[in-house]
Amino acid sequence: MFLKHLCLNNFRRLPFIDLEFANEINLLPGSNGLGKTSILEAIHYLALTKSFRANNDSTAIRFNCNYFDISGEVLSDQLDKNDVRIYSSDKEGKNLQKLLE
Repeated sequence: MFLKHLCLNNFRRLPFIDLEFANEINLLPGSNGLGKTSILEAIHYLALTKSFRANNDSTAIRFNCNYFDISGEVLSDQLDKNDVRIYSSDKEGKNLQKLLE
């Protein structure tokens, strides 16, 4: 499987980020504290619906926000496209969706 696209809203310290990944190696360069680990954590959320950093989903919600939203476009080995979304809020809890076209 291959992650082609990743979009984050209110995840950790990142207000919004929209990334396209290449078919080969992808690097996340940058100084400390810019959100590289948060991007990896968001990918982990899409794959396993949980964090590798915390037991409580509410800790991943950006400060002064009430939800986070992670969406991604995943291509299978047969090049089938799957859009997935994980949304978590204090009021509604966590929801996982496979978006249909």
